[in-house]
Amino acid sequence: MNLPGTGGVRVSARTLAYIFVPPLLVMAVVAVIRLTRDIEIYDLVADPTSITHSPSYLGLLSVLGGLCWAAGIGIFLTGACLMWERSRRPEAAFLLYSAAVTAYLCLDDVFMLHEYVLPEIGIPEFLAYAIILALVAGYLVLFRRQILASSWLFLVLAIGLLASSVAVDVIWEILDPPRGSTLEIFVEDGLKFTGICAWVAYAALTTRACIRRALPAPARASQVDAQVESPASAPDGNAGHPRELPAGRGGSTTLAITSSRDEPGIPGTGTKGAGRSERVITTRRP
Repeated sequence: MNLPGTGGVRVSARTLAYIFVPPLLVMAVVAVIRLTRDIEIYDLVADPTSITHSPSYLGLLSVLGGLCWAAGIGIFLTGACLMWERSRRPEAAFLLYSAAVTAYLCLDDVFMLHEYVLPEIGIPEFLAYAIILALVAGYLVLFRRQILASSWLFLVLAIGLLASSVAVDVIWEILDPPRGSTLEIFVEDGLKFTGICAWVAYAALTTRACIRRALPAPARASQVDAQVESPASAPDGNAGHPRELPAGRGGSTTLAITSSRDEPGIPGTGTKGAGRSERVITTRRP
């Protein structure tokens, strides 16, 4: 259907369902919790700072971490939709599963599922960690080819930092020093926040690479009808020096400047070395 205020984009009933059904389901869940648990509706919908009358900076790093998780979900979902539209099903499935894993990690972090929610319904904390481990392990196994072709370095960094944060928490409980130590809190939550940022970087770089592969190669524009020598065939002695190419139409002069850089790409980022490049400058004679 063509609706006003949509920028000329045709909006289907399915699109409207995707937009409005999820928030309606969330509100339905809130209503069920209110009726079954006898919890005030204000405590379910209002901002925690307003409910507790706490300073606005309360839980600053935790809130920023939740926002970063949400950004990662949005990035992966956007890429999955674009890949699906271009009939690239394997990449769409990869990005969709990535979004699902990110969503679970987000919910676990924001609502502290492993520490409070799941133990209240009879699922011990170690089993909650096992669920996360199974999700990540399945992700690494099922999509190993796509991951190896992606910016996996940041995924490794993210997993390592998040695991280190959990290790600090476990070690602290084993040593049993006084809880709430400034050092323990700073190190544990600092590692977790840094790991979340690395995960978002992985989401952005990987999704961008998938989109670039799906887009058609841009047509090479040409101002003059001239043959430009391939940069790979230019002699090393000409690197960094201009050379005049055959004149094009209208008596134009074309100069090609070849430069060479030995900058290998960083492993795990999905990028290659810079190699040799060529810049073409065209001037026209009066």
